[in-house]
Amino acid sequence: MSISCYGLLLVLFVLTPLGLGWPLAVRCTKDPLEQVCAALLLGFVFCFLITFGLYASGLPWAGFALVPVVAMAGLCWRRAAIRSLWRDDDARHAIIGCILVMGWTQALALLVRSYNGGAWGVDWLEHHQRALFFREHWDYAFDFFGYQLPVRPPFANLTVAGFETLTYPTFACDQVVLALWSSFVFLPAALFCRRAGGARHLPVLVGLLLLNPSFVQNATFAWTKLPAAFFVLTSAHFFLEALNAPERRAYFALFVTALTAAMLTHYSAGPYCVIFAGWWLLWRLHGRAWSALRVEAVTGALIAIPLLGLWLGWALDHYGVTRTFFVNSTTINSGPPGWDLQLARIGRNLWATLIPHPLRSVDYSFIAQPSRLGWFRDYFFLIVQVNLPALLGTGGLVALACATLRDWKSWARQTGVVKPVWVLTALAACSVLGVAVHGAPDEWGLAHICLQPLALVGLALLAARIDRIGRIGGLILGVGLAWDAGVNIGLHFLLEARAPAPEWLALHNPTQALLQYGPAALNASLKDVAGVRFLHDWFPGFAAPLILLAIVLMATAVWLRASTQYHRSPAAGL
Repeated sequence: MSISCYGLLLVLFVLTPLGLGWPLAVRCTKDPLEQVCAALLLGFVFCFLITFGLYASGLPWAGFALVPVVAMAGLCWRRAAIRSLWRDDDARHAIIGCILVMGWTQALALLVRSYNGGAWGVDWLEHHQRALFFREHWDYAFDFFGYQLPVRPPFANLTVAGFETLTYPTFACDQVVLALWSSFVFLPAALFCRRAGGARHLPVLVGLLLLNPSFVQNATFAWTKLPAAFFVLTSAHFFLEALNAPERRAYFALFVTALTAAMLTHYSAGPYCVIFAGWWLLWRLHGRAWSALRVEAVTGALIAIPLLGLWLGWALDHYGVTRTFFVNSTTINSGPPGWDLQLARIGRNLWATLIPHPLRSVDYSFIAQPSRLGWFRDYFFLIVQVNLPALLGTGGLVALACATLRDWKSWARQTGVVKPVWVLTALAACSVLGVAVHGAPDEWGLAHICLQPLALVGLALLAARIDRIGRIGGLILGVGLAWDAGVNIGLHFLLEARAPAPEWLALHNPTQALLQYGPAALNASLKDVAGVRFLHDWFPGFAAPLILLAIVLMATAVWLRASTQYHRSPAAGL
């Protein structure tokens, strides 16, 4: 992969989905920031439909080269709306913020020589193999580290395969695409920040994301959880808009489209489907909005059934019912039968997800390893990744509590929260379901599986109310951000940037490397045996990413300073 190929990939992946969805997005909503989110949502759906069509029909993947041309035509066709977009303060600041977040994640991805951290293992290679499965038409019976294709949905893998065809078919392409896609979560998070009355604090949201360990670690690990979170957050925004404006049917259509895309990207979106469906039904029945209920039910069915049916129908045809629905990590690791035992398992997992391991008794042999720095990093990695309160960063939850409790009535009145009890009930239900869907017991915590969207909304609300956290909250947040920058981000990427130990690679056996040296050795050995080249291997110099990191940090600091002069537009009500 050359510098020009890398630059081309950056431009194509941003502009192609945006251009595909832009003409339709400007017809669905008049709000510029909503238009950007809707355009990316619809553009990604079109990319999925096109790539799935190319694969299923057997047509050459080179046909995907026409997609960016159509996308550029879509942008040119609606160029007047783009000019209006840039004149809107909220949209312009959100776009600038998203660019900074994208630059940060790309710079960090350039530092990664080998993945390590906690029990992170083969997922990165599995997702790369899934993209190759579609692009190279592998045999249906191919084994993805113990599972077959239907265990995971194909949305992101097919899209990655399309962009591999446009540029360079290497794992480095996966890293670039998935890090950019993960960075897009800033845009729907910006909508929530504005919804909470804090549009002028979008620079603060940028800073919180740049220094949030869970976000940067997941954004630079080549898997599909944050791309799914982008769709979940987008669906949540349009869902809340649709509840209060049933006459705006486009909002409900965008909500269903986004939630369906999330399910096709990662099955961790399942709990949100259940919660939103229940909330929508209860809300309409509570308000006796029978007409809106009928229209929205038909609209949702017409969107979700064809999209889900496209994938599930194909999977059922080629793999059958058992391998499509019942051979995955949730069902085969569900533990012993019996409701009492299942409830006990869920309770233990929920406790582990809410309470960090230093406050409980756990088996620390899980992170035993020769490297003291590695053990130290893993000790805190297994807090910020898997515990729900820590997903907001060290001190983030305390700061959010300070900001909320100091002026709750004003905040609720300003944002127009429908009923706080509805929101709190939905959050609690998402947390419980997000843990319950995991089949196996886990003594460390499961927040990383399904609960990242909740943390991103929490960061958006914290940014919106940053001027309400008080001195104590500000001190706790500042110390927490400094700790995260030094340990949970700095040390983490320092270890990922180090050359693997020679004895790890000398084994030439990933399984043996795992047994002798741990998960970090497994990843290094897998990379070596599979002959995979990371982004770092194509551009091995540290100077470029470090310079880019410094530029992003300085630009964000200047923007944070200038944000006090930014007068926000009127915020939309919830």
